[in-house]
Amino acid sequence: MTGVTAQLGFVGGAGAAFILTKFFGEFAEYRFTHFRPDVEFQTGNARGTVDTDVNTNTVLGGVTFRF
Repeated sequence: MTGVTAQLGFVGGAGAAFILTKFFGEFAEYRFTHFRPDVEFQTGNARGTVDTDVNTNTVLGGVTFRF
């Protein structure tokens, strides 16, 4: 390994929580993540580079307990 580099990315999201009773509620959230890794590798005499875009979409949901 010749060195370590850092790449910038983006994370954005939005969500909402709804209180159903004094102690219980539910929530939902959406997240989008984007980054572009550039990976260089060497195996024996072979060298290569991988350059790709990575996009993820995540939906979360659950219940909340407040006290």
